[in-house]
Amino acid sequence: VNPDLPVTSLDQVYAQAAGLDPFLKAKVRQWAADCEGCFETLARVDSAVTETSTLLHWRDALDHEMVGRSTVKWADTKKPERAIEKLFRSYAGDVSRLTDICRQSLVFHKVQEIHMCLRKIQSDPEVAVERVKNRLDPNYDGKASAGYRNVAFNLRLVTDDTKRLRLDGHVAEVQLILSSFFDLKSEKGHRSYVEYRNLRGE
Repeated sequence: VNPDLPVTSLDQVYAQAAGLDPFLKAKVRQWAADCEGCFETLARVDSAVTETSTLLHWRDALDHEMVGRSTVKWADTKKPERAIEKLFRSYAGDVSRLTDICRQSLVFHKVQEIHMCLRKIQSDPEVAVERVKNRLDPNYDGKASAGYRNVAFNLRLVTDDTKRLRLDGHVAEVQLILSSFFDLKSEKGHRSYVEYRNLRGE
């Protein structure tokens, strides 16, 4: 991989996303511990993961009685079908513009905690912020996201390890979400959003 050339292969984007994923998870765990961030967890019952989820502060996770019987519900990489759809609907086939294949989310109970995390991310020497979408801005038109709001960062992780593995050029996404919006998320709501997105051709 030549880091000075733009990515032209979807396979290459997914290979980089898979390589970056553990580094991104480690980074968001660090931010969560420092800024009162929460992760969605799934309870384990008789060694089976149920679909019943709860929010858990990462700082408290190791002391929580459910640890060992629960698991963080990490975000999966974007499905290839959706990536291809987005590639041709919005990016004219330019693979290098896909910036949310590798992604994670943090949930916060207060706006002040999101603000704290924003400052933490922006001051992190291992992070290069490429773009910020502040959907919590009062001037943001919520119609564009069907009323859903968050703060989304596109960023690169620039560490000795990511540079050695040639992953420092891969752009990932981190979403900071208020728990009041997180609580509104549901499978039915997501289906409605997909229908809305399809009508907009996005």
